[in-house]
Amino acid sequence: MRGAKAKLRNNRGVTLMEIAVVIAITAVVVGISVPAYLAWVPRYRLKSAAMSLFSDYQFTKMRAVQTSREWAVVFNVGTDDYQVVDSGADNVYGTGGDDVVMKTVRLSSFGAGVVYNDNTNFGDGVYADPARTYGVNAVVFNSRGMVTGNGDVLLRNARGAIYRVGTPTFAGAVRIQSWNGANWE
Repeated sequence: MRGAKAKLRNNRGVTLMEIAVVIAITAVVVGISVPAYLAWVPRYRLKSAAMSLFSDYQFTKMRAVQTSREWAVVFNVGTDDYQVVDSGADNVYGTGGDDVVMKTVRLSSFGAGVVYNDNTNFGDGVYADPARTYGVNAVVFNSRGMVTGNGDVLLRNARGAIYRVGTPTFAGAVRIQSWNGANWE
């Protein structure tokens, strides 16, 4: 009986040393994970913006086929946004003044630092300014889902990561790729 009472007296809680060890281990884990998380967030935001643009290309193409008229994604480089536009009653984008903006997406909604890339040549003749890649600040899909001009739009974040979304051929296929520093993936 005496031994049982002695054991109970010695097991009343945790010592200060045990608390200090747990705090030290927690600090090391947080110290390792926070920088990795902070490096991941800007890349995630950029990828989300690129995926949204890719989805809006696909949506615009689908609506052009469904409605049998032109639809466009219009890029506003100065304000870092883009719009999905229905050509309206005359079925031709940019004429007649009847185009209808169906959706506006601000790149800033994906977090600070996500913008259109500016005039970078990646060795394959691709420039970031939509006016240079598409000839106008828009990609236009016709009633067959084909584009009136092929090109790319490049998005970047404050850390220099870059994605491109575009239509590499007139057939209307849409691609999304990231720049790894040497090649598109």
